Parts: sequence; C-alpha cells; structure tokens
Amino acid sequence: MSGPFSPVLGGAALPAPLRAQFLGERAVLSGELDRVWHRPRWIAPLLALLARWNVLFPETGCRIPAELRITPLPGDARAWNRRFRFARERRFDAVMAWDAARQSLIELTGSKLAPSYYMIATAALSLAALLVLRWRYRL
Repeated sequence: MSGPFSPVLGGAALPAPLRAQFLGERAVLSGELDRVWHRPRWIAPLLALLARWNVLFPETGCRIPAELRITPLPGDARAWNRRFRFARERRFDAVMAWDAARQSLIELTGSKLAPSYYMIATAALSLAALLVLRWRYRL
C-alpha cells in the first residue's frame, strides 16, 4: 500500500475500511452525514462564495447522502472528491500529497480556477489524530 498517508500510517494496524481509505489506490465510500451545520450565520455568504470553487458550502441539514471517491494521481498523490446531495449537489474536492521536505501531509483544496489554500499537518499531529481516533472509536 502506498499514497500520501503511508509515511505516517503505513505501519499502523488499521481496520480494513480505514486502510483502504488512507493507504489504498482507490476507494469509494458512501453513506450519510447525520448533521451538516456551520456557525455563525453571518459566515453563510462567504461559504456561498467558496462553493463556486468546490471548497465549502453554505447548506445545512440532517441525514445528507454523501460520497467520497479517492483516485490515484501522479507522484503518489490522491484526489479526494466529496459529493454531498443537498437539494443542489455540493462538492468539496481536494488533492492529498506528502511533502517530504516538510515531512507533512498537504491538502490542496478547490478547483483549478481559484487559488487553493493549504492545510498542512505534521506527521506528529497526524499520529496524534490517529491515537485520538483509536481511543474514541476503539480501533
């Protein structure tokens, strides 16, 4: 198994669904989000603007059907294409890649038409998140 998460999670004993999501070549995960919300209300116009570039969106709701498609990209990166089925389908697309120089996982969000913003998590932070998941969900 390879991919952008392998430097951090490659040796971890993950359940099969998490292993497929974080270390596999391809995955399609579908389900339902119990609740989608945001605060404060005044942020909705900003979220509506960001929705134009498939970054975030202003809709809220309960029991929202959702899908995540993970596909390989050159250089061991992965495309994460998320779909949320509100009255109007919304997307949240990203590219996940490992930056060896920074020893960090990088998530590039948005479409090609807009500047992406970068969410960088260090390997230590990723490992801490895994430990929290393991504790919370008894993985």
